[in-house]
Amino acid sequence: MEDLIAAYPDLGISRTEAVWDVLQKIYERTEEKFLFVLDEWDAVFHMPFVSGGINRSICYF
Repeated sequence: MEDLIAAYPDLGISRTEAVWDVLQKIYERTEEKFLFVLDEWDAVFHMPFVSGGINRSICYF
């Protein structure tokens, strides 16, 4: 939230607002769009069905 408050100081963003409400407010007032990159490539290593051999094959893919 601190990054959004710093980037858009004129919008009156409050630390108590929900992030999705803040993003909506920013879009409505600026028409700037956001791109989210979710980095979960390593999640498969924590799955119970993944063995050591599969881990290595994923790393070398």
